[in-house]
Amino acid sequence: MLNDLNRIVRPSAVKLYTAPAAEPVTAAEAKSWFKQDSTADDTLIGLLITSIREKCEDYTRRAFINQTWDQCYDEEPAGIIELFRPPLSSVTSITSYNDAGTAAVFSSASYIVDTNSAPGRVALKTGYSWPSDLRCINSIIFRFVAGYGSAGSAVPERVKQAIKIVMADLYANREGSMQAALSSVAEANYELPAYSKSLLSGL
Repeated sequence: MLNDLNRIVRPSAVKLYTAPAAEPVTAAEAKSWFKQDSTADDTLIGLLITSIREKCEDYTRRAFINQTWDQCYDEEPAGIIELFRPPLSSVTSITSYNDAGTAAVFSSASYIVDTNSAPGRVALKTGYSWPSDLRCINSIIFRFVAGYGSAGSAVPERVKQAIKIVMADLYANREGSMQAALSSVAEANYELPAYSKSLLSGL
């Protein structure tokens, strides 16, 4: 069953464990883009950049700045496992839990990590297998780092430009305040500008 590549086991959950420590675009870069010198809205601009980055990441299904995710399974995965949110930077750990809730961390020598593919992939090496006494919920958790790097300089320029275009669009068309712009991005039905989508396509 371990090597049965035709059997697909879907994750029970994929959740952010550690948010990125930086943003692809700084407040200063964004303000320079839409020609704003005032510092009055700097805090809101920073929050808006984060909100736009998250919206763009959801649109591309990618991670821009390095961030840590947990991909959980209710049963043993099969064959080659694809990890959500490319590009994959590294696998931090693979941990299994038995019925008693006891954790066992797999040795990195027991599996292969492919950071070249998108999404990144993991597979157990020949001769290794998952434990047989797994608990029924979130029994195996893959913790991994996804992103182009730890700083904005590592992020593709087209991504940064797409974020700045959204910033400029919201700043020019905000309804009275930057707080209103921030609220609009948070809405589920908010649509990225067409040019930003074009820049983000094909990553």
